[in-house]
Amino acid sequence: MKKTIIHPILVAVPSAKLQFQIPLPRNIKRISAIGITNTGVPTLSDVPVEEAGWLWMRIPQMRDVFFADIVKVPRQSYGIHSFALIENLSFGGFTAWVDGTKEQPFTIQIDRAATMVEGFYADQLGRFFPGPYTVKIYLTIEL
Repeated sequence: MKKTIIHPILVAVPSAKLQFQIPLPRNIKRISAIGITNTGVPTLSDVPVEEAGWLWMRIPQMRDVFFADIVKVPRQSYGIHSFALIENLSFGGFTAWVDGTKEQPFTIQIDRAATMVEGFYADQLGRFFPGPYTVKIYLTIEL
């Protein structure tokens, strides 16, 4: 059986370094997919950086980082005003119509004694965007 755990991290202080813990069910077999999103972040055209922050996750029993990711600032807002006109489309022109790659999930086998995932998030957006935003971690697990 698969289940998705969603863990939000509120980044309210600019340049914050936050620790977090995600409890896992006792009958977990594996983490089959990990996804990271952010909401409340301005688009890339509004801020001069591409990185919103850095994320590391580890399982305490394994004593090593098993997942690290750079959380990106969205390229553009996908409102109706951001889409190009049909006659202006070009491949590789960074338009919402043609760019993108298929998301590949990350998987890791977990010891049955593991009861939590702990991690660390370092904000890199605080110099340019003082407002709060939320980073969400999606763990798809197999029971």
